[in-house]
Amino acid sequence: MNQPLSVLQGAAICPACTAVVNPRASFCSDCGNSLQRPAPAFGRHAATAATGSTHRALPGFIQPTPGPSLATLVARQEELAQVTAVLFRERFFLIMHWSLFLGINLWGLSLAVAGYNHIIGDPLTKLVMAVTPLVFINAATLMFFVCINGTRRQISRLKERIKYIQFQIDYADLI
Repeated sequence: MNQPLSVLQGAAICPACTAVVNPRASFCSDCGNSLQRPAPAFGRHAATAATGSTHRALPGFIQPTPGPSLATLVARQEELAQVTAVLFRERFFLIMHWSLFLGINLWGLSLAVAGYNHIIGDPLTKLVMAVTPLVFINAATLMFFVCINGTRRQISRLKERIKYIQFQIDYADLI
């Protein structure tokens, strides 16, 4: 395990996994193997002073963590694509709910204006004919606020889910 390094054109080769590592490194970045160099004959402290390295060997019970597998990264990318598609659908629903709310309210307002202007009678009769569509049609459209608020909450949840998935993808080797 503590074999000397093979040096090839300024780069070092790990004896355990044959990965190319920095020649000044104390451990292999792929397998975690200790890259101990032979100390000069006059003492260990002189070697650390000459190389500038004060690292010690890893204990035997420490195992380097493997990086994320390709399958988990692909699964997270697929999940991100699915959540993005659901976010697009929810935004479409939000636009549709707002459009229906405004359209039906404008239709109720136009009926109220038509009821007031096209009725021949005293002002009280005109007012009663104008208020009826405003009260019933426009009050019924207030139910769209339930859908609008629910859709907005769902969009915020999906945005948080996307941030979390992107965090998992970016920092998969640390999780």
